[in-house]
Amino acid sequence: MNKLLVNSKKWVIGFTGIFLVAVIGIGIYFAAEKMGELTQKEAEALVRDKGEVLSFAKEWDWEFGTPSIITMNVKTETGYEEIEMDASNGDIIRRETNHLLTSASVNNPAAGASATTSTAPVIMPEEAIKLALGEVKGNVKEIELDEDDQHLIYELEIEEGNREYNVHVDAMTGSILMVSTES
Repeated sequence: MNKLLVNSKKWVIGFTGIFLVAVIGIGIYFAAEKMGELTQKEAEALVRDKGEVLSFAKEWDWEFGTPSIITMNVKTETGYEEIEMDASNGDIIRRETNHLLTSASVNNPAAGASATTSTAPVIMPEEAIKLALGEVKGNVKEIELDEDDQHLIYELEIEEGNREYNVHVDAMTGSILMVSTES
């Protein structure tokens, strides 16, 4: 009986040792893989000439060979840009430009506004971010100005821990239209 107990202990200790070595090895591999990624300051420096960075989010993709993605919303002279960047080398993967409407473009649809939109937003994105963060605490991942049934609405994604909130802010009045969460 004692011999069986001793052999069982050896198996448990051996298996535990192998398991710990594997876990540590995997941890070191992922840590080394992520060490070459850009920091928030480095990524923001790459787009500083475009304008002011309003939001920053880093998404890790756990598939081998696929880089992590950095998403930033940048205020430019003519509107806002959403930029997706490869976190390992700073290459721009995707860029989406959202031009803000001005009173000139509202009166002249050829200048860049939709003919269905009756006016420019009163609330600027910076203010919409403040209003949304008054409702939900966290980090703004994305802000987008959309038109819904001829109403301008800022749609924000805010991340807090494991939760993601979607907040809609009326671009004319600043009122919070919707707050929803995804776990």
